[in-house]
Amino acid sequence: MTEDEFWSSLEYRICRELKGMDDKALRYMWCDGIRGHVVRPQTGPAHISGSIWIGDDGQTEMQFTMALPEDISVDNCVPWSDIFPPENLTAWLSVDAQRKRVAIELSKAEPIET
Repeated sequence: MTEDEFWSSLEYRICRELKGMDDKALRYMWCDGIRGHVVRPQTGPAHISGSIWIGDDGQTEMQFTMALPEDISVDNCVPWSDIFPPENLTAWLSVDAQRKRVAIELSKAEPIET
């Protein structure tokens, strides 16, 4: 998966995650774009930070962060397919519409109950 494929696919994956949420306010939101960059701080884990366009009309710009798994090396090249949220997992996305913040945390993901 290339970086461009990652961002395009993540936009639609976020829409599917929102649609499955119990909170009606979130369930009717959708994502109309997301883009970020890898942040490699001198201390602490690397993460991705950027902008996401999300909301009832998909046009509210918010800030997002994506925690990267500790076992993922992003020194030279990001393994985009390894950090893409799998379809069989949920609970990895949180939206704070009031503060205009979105967090993606794969470490919090849970299997989807069937």
